[in-house]
Amino acid sequence: PGANGLSGGTNLVDGCVVRGAVEHNMEFYSYVAGSNYALTISNSDVKANSAALGGDGIQIELGGGYAGTATVNVQNCSFDDNKSQPVQATALGSSTLDITIDGNTVAKTSQGNEGFIVSNGANGRASVRMTNNTVTGIGGVAFYVGQVAGNASASSNLTAIISGNTVSHPASATNSAIIAFLTSTVGQVAPANILIDGNNVTENSTSGV
Repeated sequence: PGANGLSGGTNLVDGCVVRGAVEHNMEFYSYVAGSNYALTISNSDVKANSAALGGDGIQIELGGGYAGTATVNVQNCSFDDNKSQPVQATALGSSTLDITIDGNTVAKTSQGNEGFIVSNGANGRASVRMTNNTVTGIGGVAFYVGQVAGNASASSNLTAIISGNTVSHPASATNSAIIAFLTSTVGQVAPANILIDGNNVTENSTSGV
C-alpha cells in the first residue's frame, strides 16, 4: 500500500528479455499521490516465471491515494510461460488507466492460465485497447475486460476496444476466449462502453466452451 510507483515523465522498457521471476516478471504499483506518467514496454520477451510461485508477465495496479493517470503501452512483445497472465492491469480508487495492448504474441509452452486481463473498480477509470494480438494455446480467457466483481461505482468508467486479434483456443480450454464481465457496486450503475469486433477465434475446446 505504500508503493510510490512511477511518478511523472515517460518511462521505457524496450528490447529486453525478462524471465525467471519468483512471482511477477514485472510489477508496477502506484498507491500514493503522484503525477501522471507514461510507460511503454515494447519489443521485449517476457517469459518463464516460477512454476511454483509465478504470477503475471506484467502486473500493473493503480489505487489507494493515487488519483493520477497512467498511460501504458504494451506493444510488439512476446509472452510465453507466464504462469498466470501475460498482462494484468487494474485501476482502483480514483485512478485512471489508459492502456494499449497491441501487436503482441502469447504462447504456452508448459504453463499459462489466461491472456490479457484489464479491469476497473471503485471510482477507477479504464480506457482499454486490445488490438492485433495473437494468443495460442491458453486454455483460459484470452481477452478480458470488466469491473472488479461487485465493486464499481457510478463515478467509475470503462471503455474498451477488443479488435483485430487472433485466438487459437486449445482442446483443453475451460473458459470463453473473449469476455466482457460487467458488474457494479450494489445499487449503482457503473458505466461501460465496449466494442468487440473483427477478431478471429478458433475454438477447439472439447469441454463445452
